[in-house]
Formats: sequence, structure tokens, C-alpha cells
Amino acid sequence: MNRYWDYTEQERANMTRGEVDALCKVELMEKGVANVPPLEVEEVLQVEVEKRQWFGIEVEGKYSGDMLNIVFATAEDANAFLALNPMVTDSDWQIGSEYVYAKPSGHAKIVPRELYVHQSVLTVKSQLEEREATKKRNEKLQNAYSEASKKVTEATSGVWEDWRECQQKKAEAEQVSKTLSEYADLCNGDLETAKKFLHKAYDEERLSEWGEWMAEAGLDAVTA
Repeated sequence: MNRYWDYTEQERANMTRGEVDALCKVELMEKGVANVPPLEVEEVLQVEVEKRQWFGIEVEGKYSGDMLNIVFATAEDANAFLALNPMVTDSDWQIGSEYVYAKPSGHAKIVPRELYVHQSVLTVKSQLEEREATKKRNEKLQNAYSEASKKVTEATSGVWEDWRECQQKKAEAEQVSKTLSEYADLCNGDLETAKKFLHKAYDEERLSEWGEWMAEAGLDAVTA
């Protein structure tokens, strides 16, 4: 059984995403985490429900406009309602919610609203109930999938982080090797002189680290 961590950093850097993904299955097995199959949800029934325009009343609220829980068939009817100078109920949390009082509706205005037609809703009620039940089942499946996926992510995050780090080290080592080749060309093929210039351009500690990578990867060594 091959494990991801059994390979050298250079071998891990050369792995494809698919190869790492395959080795993650071993990682999951060892950590006792089941792999998550693709999420499959039910198709949600599309239901056509008739709408029409109504006219609602918006009054001043504490922070923004509040819509009254009433609508009118026409703007004229809504205006006639406002002409009656209706009051609205309110309360103040600072004195206790039991002190509900009536107050002027303030700068009330008429707001057009698109609402479903009641009879149309009743006609397709069974379909709407089926649609809602499907959405709830899908939500339950989605929550279970998210929870299981979270466990998989936590169990394999170390592998993926290491793979990205190895790829970064590989890219850095290749860049240093490329720079060394460019310096060697500028030095008429004198590799030792080129290495001296390379040590001026890069930090010694990093060159030592890259040197190990370059040696194992078969690239030009950077040690002087």
C-alpha cells in the first residue's frame, strides 16, 4: 500500500492532482474517514403560480419603512384608506413591550406590490407542498454532504498543503537552475564562476535548500 508520505518531496512535487487525490483515499482510510460520494439531489418541481399587482401601504418604522399587512385592489382604494387617517400600533422596548399604543401612521405612502393570486395558489397547493417537501429533503442531504465533506477536507488538508509547498519548491529550484544556466552562458561556459555570481544573487540558506532539490531532481547543482 503506497502512502503519500512514503514519497520524497521531489516525487510528491511531480505528482498530478489526480495522483494526489488517489493517495488521499489511503489517507482517509488510515484516519477512519469515509470518502464522500457525489451529492445527488432531487429535481425540484417548477410550479407556475399566477401573480397580479396590488397596492400596499408603507408607514414610517423605527429604522426604515414598514409595510402594513393589508393590500388594495386599486390605488384609489388605497388612497381612500389613507384619507381615513389610520393609526398604527407600536411599543417601546425601553418601557416594556406590554405598553402597546396607537400612534399616527406618519408619512404613509402607497407601494405597488406583486403578489400571488390566492385562488391560483389553492389550485396548485398540492404541487407546492410537494415542491417544499423536496426542497427540505435536498437541504437535509446538502447539510449531511457538507458535514461529511468537512471531515474529508480536515483529514486531507495536510496532504494538499504539502503538495502545494512541494510544487512551489520545485518551481523555485527550476528558476534557480535556469538562472545558473544563464550565468554560465554569460561566463562563457565557466560554471564555477557562474556559481559565484549565483551566491551573490541568492541567500545562502535558501541556496542550500534549493541545492538539495536540484540535486535530487537532476538539475544543475548550486554549491560552489
